[in-house]
Formats: sequence, C-alpha cells, structure tokens
Amino acid sequence: EGQISDDHWAPHFVNRVLGETLLQIMSRYTKHRVIVLCGHTHGEGMTHPLPNLTVYTGRAKYGAPCLAKTFDLETLR
Repeated sequence: EGQISDDHWAPHFVNRVLGETLLQIMSRYTKHRVIVLCGHTHGEGMTHPLPNLTVYTGRAKYGAPCLAKTFDLETLR
C-alpha cells in the first residue's frame, strides 16, 4: 500500500536468498540483463538494484485482477 514491508511482514513476501544470489551473479555478468517479475503484492513498484538487474512488482487487489505491465520483446534485446 505504497510502503516497503517492515521486518515483521517482509519475510512473508521476500526471498532474501534469491535476492542475494541474483545480486552476486549479475555483479559478475555485467554484459547480461535480468528482469525479475513479481506479483501478488498489494503495491506495485520497480527498482534497479544493479544497472543490469531490474525488478518489477505487480499489485494485486482481491477480486480485481489487472495487467501490471507489458513489454516489447524487441526492445529488451
């Protein structure tokens, strides 16, 4: 709901090991790009933890599915 989860709630929504692994791998492979797509949260957002790593989070509202984002695959090459 427009705020980052606190220490009480974050463990239910965050995979710390995956995040640390992605940071480690993408720090070594700087010529490659990774886009992480996350969903089922109550707020949407986007972050660039590294220049070659982008994370999109789509929002969810019970009973009201929506399209979070579209991508043009040609521009992602």
